[in-house]
Amino acid sequence: MIKERKIILISCDSPRSLLDFRGKLIEALIVKHEVIIFTPKIEHEGIKDKLDEMGVRVYENELNPSNVSVVSDIKYLFELRKLIKATKPDVFFPYTFKPVIYGSFVARFCRVNHITPMLTGLGYNF
Repeated sequence: MIKERKIILISCDSPRSLLDFRGKLIEALIVKHEVIIFTPKIEHEGIKDKLDEMGVRVYENELNPSNVSVVSDIKYLFELRKLIKATKPDVFFPYTFKPVIYGSFVARFCRVNHITPMLTGLGYNF
């Protein structure tokens, strides 16, 4: 039985969390699957370099997790929809608040078979 390589799309609202909190997960997934990251603009070159070195495809957006802007959030929805349509992921893994809420909705709309949302801590909101 040949295991098929899956496309896993990970979405977050902070590029710093990619390696700090999901780095080991990404390393494990990349061994047998293609991993795509959808994250706000990565300002720190070390993060970009490490993700490139790992072989992860990165797509950046302008999502601001603490911004309450309907226009910005709608733009995120459309960018994510476009990315899902282009990459056709088998699994959508959003973590953090906005990607879980908005991303799960968009992924369901785009008929992604497996959606595995994970809400992280309550953070500064509380």
